[in-house]
Amino acid sequence: MYRNGQRFTSSRSVTTGRRGILDYKGQEPEKARSAFKNNLPKFSVGGVSELVVTVKEGPESLADNDVQRKITGKALYRLRGEDVDGDTLIFGVLGPDGNELLRFERKSKTETEVYLKKELDREVRDSYTIVLTLTDGRLGEGQFIHQTLVIIVDDINDNEPVFKAYRTSHVIPEGAPPQLIDTLEATDRDQGPFGQVIYQLQSTDTETLSVFKLQQQGSQAQISLVGQVDYEKKFVYELRVLATDRALQGPRHTATAVVIVKVEDLEDQPPVFTQAPAVTRIPEDLPVGAPVLSVEAQDGDRGVDNRISYRIRAGNNLGLFTIDERTGIVTTSGHLDREATEYRNGAFILQIEASEVGSDIADSVARTEVTVVLTDVNDQTPTFRSSVYYAEIIENAQINAPITFLGNATPEVFDHDQGTNGTFRLILDDSEGTFEVFPAEATNEASFVIRVRRPQLIDFEQTKVIRFNLIAKETNSTPKSSTAEVTVYVRDANDNFPLFLEDSYSAYVREDAQVGTIIAQVKAEDSDSELFGTIGIRYTSIRGPMADKLRLDPISGEVTIGTDEHVFDRETVPHFLVTVEARDELGKGGRNTVQLEVFLEDVNDNPPLFNLPVYEARLRENDLSK
Repeated sequence: MYRNGQRFTSSRSVTTGRRGILDYKGQEPEKARSAFKNNLPKFSVGGVSELVVTVKEGPESLADNDVQRKITGKALYRLRGEDVDGDTLIFGVLGPDGNELLRFERKSKTETEVYLKKELDREVRDSYTIVLTLTDGRLGEGQFIHQTLVIIVDDINDNEPVFKAYRTSHVIPEGAPPQLIDTLEATDRDQGPFGQVIYQLQSTDTETLSVFKLQQQGSQAQISLVGQVDYEKKFVYELRVLATDRALQGPRHTATAVVIVKVEDLEDQPPVFTQAPAVTRIPEDLPVGAPVLSVEAQDGDRGVDNRISYRIRAGNNLGLFTIDERTGIVTTSGHLDREATEYRNGAFILQIEASEVGSDIADSVARTEVTVVLTDVNDQTPTFRSSVYYAEIIENAQINAPITFLGNATPEVFDHDQGTNGTFRLILDDSEGTFEVFPAEATNEASFVIRVRRPQLIDFEQTKVIRFNLIAKETNSTPKSSTAEVTVYVRDANDNFPLFLEDSYSAYVREDAQVGTIIAQVKAEDSDSELFGTIGIRYTSIRGPMADKLRLDPISGEVTIGTDEHVFDRETVPHFLVTVEARDELGKGGRNTVQLEVFLEDVNDNPPLFNLPVYEARLRENDLSK
């Protein structure tokens, strides 16, 4: 006998492989052969009565890859025949089982490959007995040589354990003694270790493992209570029983049964909140009577359903909220304003108490805290601490120099809305770019600085007062804004020096002028203000070759002869130059000079003088010609 094409000893009874041969027109086989001179074909099976092939169930019964499986199936056996006439042999199969299961592919005149056409499942059918046929085409219609083929389907681990129907939920009272809870059983349709099941209790909860135990008794799993259950610690247990087959190789299959064990409570517990939002956000413009949140509590003892009454126990000092004692719905009862200082930045922690009505327990109440947060709406306008600001800046101040605010005005702006609602920009209007404000943008509150941007525009002599508006405008899509008036006084700096009214001065004086005689008066002006200007000019010095003989009045600028000595002599020095200096800030500030040229006028202060002391001449007497 052959298994998978190999010869082996079979315990089956052996009969002729030519059993079932039909003769032609009722003649004996010998007569049919002699009449038509045709030798009958036969199967080459080595003398066995049955061909036996073992095939594993599942996808392995088909081809080794998907493409081959779809096209050809799996080669099961190669059939060989014999025909002394050399005819081409035709192999086939009888019956619907064979045609549904097998396909033939010729390899030579006497050989054909047998292929499986479908996947086998041992749990559906574990063996097939099929009749193969053989003809050389000359046996007559419907006449064949027969051969039996037995296909044995070998088991693989392709089935999962399946739990038999079991009770999914149990209730045990608090303080129950150790006892058997339930017995479960799972079966596996596979054979051998593939069909044997072991059990274990799945849990990562150490408390569950300390209270319940699973034991295997034969093919069954027994769940037992071995510890004390306490409703207040845990009121429901989820026991997951894992069934696993005993496959030694390859993946193991599992199944899980879930058994819920509920602990029956005793009437000794206060109410329990089942709904209490930790944080609830509401807009600050919510009207009075609008719902805010809802809490819900139930009797802590599940077997007794007492009615629950609610009240706000603490956190509602301002009386802004109220609660319906029966429904637990909290509503507004006052005007809300997140920016109000007494609202603690718009957050309220309410302690809500739930009590059982008609309970025999002395302290049958439960308390929880809920936080109500007022969310911002754009109801605030950016506001300056002062509506009018006065400040000063010295002319010629450097770039980025800040102006100095006067009086008690505080350079701050605030908007107590949140997020973009409280974000604003600061803008200078009508300042012609002379100043800039910092910061340009802020949120909620900011101290601002106005500083010089274009110092060349700050000139006391040109503009003594600069006025502009400071605007705070929100950055959101519907911005609110406010305006403050700013007046900046330009403080004068000593940035101009005295200018004499003349580029130079000239004067005439008699050379015999007496002490105190006014020679000239110089005059200077200064465009600065106060002492930096004209009223602060002092004439501080006069320098030159004859300066020590002169006197300069520091206030009037008059130059007079300062000595009674007759120092001027036109015949010696007909004119001379002196330099007069003027300074502002009472003679300590900026300076300038001018030249004064003095011309001496002649006086008759010298007698005639002969060029020679003695003059001599000679005359001839009686000479009248010359």
